[in-house]
Amino acid sequence: MSPRDLQLDPAVLRWLKRIDEHSATLPDLRHPGTPSGRLAAARLSDLLALEFTADEAPEVRIDEISLPGPAGPLRVRRYRPPADAGALPTQLFLHGGGFIHGTVDELLNDRLCARRARSSELQVLSLDYRLAPEDRFPAGVEDAVAAIGELAANPAQHGVDPERLGIGGNSAGASIAAGAAIVLRDRGGPALRHQLLEVPR
Repeated sequence: MSPRDLQLDPAVLRWLKRIDEHSATLPDLRHPGTPSGRLAAARLSDLLALEFTADEAPEVRIDEISLPGPAGPLRVRRYRPPADAGALPTQLFLHGGGFIHGTVDELLNDRLCARRARSSELQVLSLDYRLAPEDRFPAGVEDAVAAIGELAANPAQHGVDPERLGIGGNSAGASIAAGAAIVLRDRGGPALRHQLLEVPR
């Protein structure tokens, strides 16, 4: 059955067509989970984001911080809304990518997190968690748990309101966020104020 047989919205059909067209120029997509495959997947994601997503919110301040992790420092891209003074409600965000792809550097990730920070007045911290196959599950969950623990333990250092700390993610990132929330619950905290799971897989 082709996408047209499903009577999808024309915009979705255009998106699927562009995936096919761009994929034809990225032969390394046939090697998922490898360095070249990841670069190709990130390139495909960026090409689609340029065409199908709105620009990131320019008034959101974006920088990077490092948090201690179970296998070394964790790279985090931070998005602070325009009214960014003091401690803010904070969401740790986990990008998608099927557990083997994805990075905080993708344009889609930047645009999504920046717009969320602006519209919700949340500080969004996008975590560059470990990927398979180099690091098997639950490495990403462990990274998320460690990041939440650091944010809760040293909130002032990271501009976090510890009473309004949550977690979220999309696709594989949503599954990692859910797993981290369960681990935190079972270990007795830190407590999360919210959990946002977008198309978990």
